[in-house]
Amino acid sequence: MKNLYFTICLVALTQLMHAQQKATPVTTLGGVMTVRLIMDNTTSLLTMTLTGPTDRWFSVGFNTTATPIKMNTTTDCVTMSSGTVLTDCKPLGGHNDIVADPIQNWTITSNTVVGTTRTVVAARALSTGDANDYAFNYTTLTTLNMIWAYAPSASYSFALEHSGTTKGVKTVTFSPLLGTEDFATLEKLKIYPNPSNGQFSISKDNSIDISDIRVYDTNAKLLKEIHTDYTSQDISIDISDLSSGLYFVEISNAEDKVVKKIIKN
Repeated sequence: MKNLYFTICLVALTQLMHAQQKATPVTTLGGVMTVRLIMDNTTSLLTMTLTGPTDRWFSVGFNTTATPIKMNTTTDCVTMSSGTVLTDCKPLGGHNDIVADPIQNWTITSNTVVGTTRTVVAARALSTGDANDYAFNYTTLTTLNMIWAYAPSASYSFALEHSGTTKGVKTVTFSPLLGTEDFATLEKLKIYPNPSNGQFSISKDNSIDISDIRVYDTNAKLLKEIHTDYTSQDISIDISDLSSGLYFVEISNAEDKVVKKIIKN
């Protein structure tokens, strides 16, 4: 019995040691919004899945419990400010518009609508180096206070401030992702050399299929898109025609999707 207990503990400890992602559960906000955050220690990326109404603005803010009626003007927020634009911003509060950050660090990787619900998947660096952005510390962060709000009626105008029932505060908890979710096949992909002069290679196992590769800039603009089935072990990505800087590569197949960051010197 002692040996069995020791084995179970050893397996659990091994899983925790190898876990490279922490995630919150899908958390409901006010009945019409949800949010889930995933921190990836390997890629140093934060991925957010945010849902809300299709016909109005909705927003979340990080690391604050400030009165959501006005929302603290120093809070790092992200707002679906139109049907296609996710804005990295600060709120002014009251019946005022948001103020977009000078640098937009979020990149939308998916924006889908089913019925009256919009689902947006977006990514940014855990720590962007931008003073306007909250820095997500993978090692120490376990709980996070968030504020949320959405327009009380169908509008993207912030003159229609959130009402008493369309705003609130929520605390989310991060836990290590274990099992198959933590070891999704596309997560095993490696992009090298990184940084590079624009010539990158994707290294993968022959058993992993890739159907789509998309390259985005830091403003979520799609720059390159390739639809094909890759079966070779190494795949080349050429962005030598693009300016130096940070880019995001979305790699997907029918079952999985992953976002990697690359830097062109």
